[in-house]
Amino acid sequence: MELICQSLPRCQLDNLLLMVCGSLSDQHPSCAWVASLLLENLYLQDRKQPQDRVSEILHVLGLHLEIIPHQEVKRCVRRGITALTLQHSAAAMSQLQLCRPLGD
Repeated sequence: MELICQSLPRCQLDNLLLMVCGSLSDQHPSCAWVASLLLENLYLQDRKQPQDRVSEILHVLGLHLEIIPHQEVKRCVRRGITALTLQHSAAAMSQLQLCRPLGD
């Protein structure tokens, strides 16, 4: 994950994150689980995430959280949201002020 985060240009990494988000609600539990693990690891490795992108990613994750059919995948996504929130508290607070709470 560290190699991916360091070698991909920012726009490609953002596209990868959004593509993986789309797999979170996959009907096949193994595919959704791998997507959630990939997202969580990408968030933990990518510490230079721009603040404006964090807010957008939190919003997208909140939307996907509502339609994820598998509880273990939801838990993993929530851990990713927690990691993002801890790393970028200003962006997370901004997201909370603009929208309803994530996954609510």
